[in-house]
Amino acid sequence: MEVRAVRRVLSFPSLLACALSLWALVAVPVTAGEIEDIQALVEKKQLAAASTRLTEFLKANPKDIQGRFLRGLLLIEEQKQTEAIQVFQELTEEFPDRPEPFNNLAVLYAEQGQLEKARDVLIRAINSRPGYATARENLGDIYAKLAAQSYRKALQVNRDNSVTEAKLALVRNLFVAPTGSGGTTATAAPPRLPEEFLRKARTEAVDKVRAEAMDKLRAEAMNQVRTEVLDQVRAEVRQKLHAEILAHVQATEMEKLRSEAMAQVKSEERERADAEALERSRADIEAKVRAEKERALALEQQAKEKQQPPRETKAAPPPPAPQKKGDAKKDVKDEGKEKDIKDEAPAAMKQLAKGQVKTADQAVRAAHLTQLDQVFEAVERAAAGSGADAASARVAPKRPQSPENAAQETQAVEKAVRGWAEAWSERAVPRYLAAYARDFQLPEGFSHRDEWSRKRKYLIGRAKSIQVGLEDMHVRLESPNTARVTFTQSYHSDKFHDVTHKTILMKKEGETWKILQEGVDD
Repeated sequence: MEVRAVRRVLSFPSLLACALSLWALVAVPVTAGEIEDIQALVEKKQLAAASTRLTEFLKANPKDIQGRFLRGLLLIEEQKQTEAIQVFQELTEEFPDRPEPFNNLAVLYAEQGQLEKARDVLIRAINSRPGYATARENLGDIYAKLAAQSYRKALQVNRDNSVTEAKLALVRNLFVAPTGSGGTTATAAPPRLPEEFLRKARTEAVDKVRAEAMDKLRAEAMNQVRTEVLDQVRAEVRQKLHAEILAHVQATEMEKLRSEAMAQVKSEERERADAEALERSRADIEAKVRAEKERALALEQQAKEKQQPPRETKAAPPPPAPQKKGDAKKDVKDEGKEKDIKDEAPAAMKQLAKGQVKTADQAVRAAHLTQLDQVFEAVERAAAGSGADAASARVAPKRPQSPENAAQETQAVEKAVRGWAEAWSERAVPRYLAAYARDFQLPEGFSHRDEWSRKRKYLIGRAKSIQVGLEDMHVRLESPNTARVTFTQSYHSDKFHDVTHKTILMKKEGETWKILQEGVDD
């Protein structure tokens, strides 16, 4: 089965009367015979019968391509151009690779005088099949028709332009077929144009084609250059931004590392200074204890000598030689220094006894503290019984802490422990670490305070949230400067939670209570 398509469009005769090209479509033999019968009716101008049979055929086969194409041709024969245009538009949308519907749609547009639309549709037909000669020939006719329109408009502006008039006549002769004497159509010879006109026309055509080609090449070159320049600029900008970002990150990290290093150095220097001060304080205490021990031994020996009965009368010692003014001031200064040592030594010995014993010498001194207190009391009793000056040898007696002071210290200890837990919950690392004493006893596995501090800082900073609760707290003052605190601690974070019973040994540094030792009860 073959379906016909229009080849020439500019003379605008009946579609079936024009020279036709063929659109070969594959069809089922049953439907092919029916389509051939309907097409025969159309050629015989039996349009009503053809329309009736085609309508019934399409009801049974609504997707049949040949029937739909023939429906468009039948609508053209019935002078229903609008409906025919719709049929061929649907075929071009469903079958964009077939040029025949495009060609017939262009014929309809040309008959309506829409030459630009006809031109565009024929270009699409050629794009779908470059070797489709009918569409190419019709496109040439469309261009000639458009050229004739342009020439007529040019003559309306300038009627004396003979070259334009000759061009218009040449275009008209393309579509005029003169009739011969026998009634047959004879081909009229085109008018002969001057050689100069032809040469000029050829030159203009070549120049125009060359200019269009140059413009196209120039546009393509500019687009390529623009693309290359944009790619180069993007690469440079990307490289620059990468370098700036890298430099910023490096500077930020270096500044962060520098700040952390400075903070660590300051912390180490502060801890070193605290350790040196503590060592100096211990050395002073040891010196005072040693001096007090020697003085106690001397007083003890003096008391023994006073208790023994006199065996013989000794001559009175000669009166002391007169002292110089400078020697007198020196003796007064030495006596004041001895009195200070005597007053401070017992407290120093008690403080040493309650502290941490680290050396053998300290252990020996701590073992003799109780004996030294007994010696002081014996010397005081002996001095009082012998009638000597009690004020020069008296040691300040121990005074128990008053209930009011004990209650205040208990509250201060509890407040310090709760402040420690609050700093822990708020993840305030500096305030949390400041709650520990300078001589805090490190847990097992840590040999330096810095190592333990870094570990605590890391663990606290790693958690997103921390909540520490203290319940059933009991505070017991063991001395004016030490206290033992027991409580139940509940710890909750986004990574871990538990409940433990703890015991903390608190130490008073100045006016502040701090943690000396902490542990979990079994």
